[in-house]
Amino acid sequence: MNIITQITNYLLAKPWVIIGFVGQFFFMMRFVVQWMASERAKKSVMPVAFWFFSIGGGVILLIYALYQKDPVFIAGQGLGLFIYLRNLALIFGKKIAVEKQAPAKTETTKVLDELEQRLRDERQSLMTSDGAQLQKLMER
Repeated sequence: MNIITQITNYLLAKPWVIIGFVGQFFFMMRFVVQWMASERAKKSVMPVAFWFFSIGGGVILLIYALYQKDPVFIAGQGLGLFIYLRNLALIFGKKIAVEKQAPAKTETTKVLDELEQRLRDERQSLMTSDGAQLQKLMER
């Protein structure tokens, strides 16, 4: 019997192994995504996709661990899922907080733009008028 037939027979006899491998694949992909993002940035970074792959792989592996009734594996995946979800909450919580501040920034930007325009106008009027106005400003 060749190796392909042996693997096929094993997987047919134990279909839960396929679920375990799928979970491991998702879990492995989080490292691939993190590695690619770090290579692009030329420094170590943790992209949001890392946490989504962690959750996907963690959920599948937790289901597999529950089926296998492995308390060590269940505890590890359960705690990991909590950490992955908390990291996503922190990431999206920060983005929400930034979006709430955005209108204040927009208003500040409008005021600064208006002040900048006034300064340009004042400078232009000083450049086009005779030196008397410039002299008055210099005396202040």
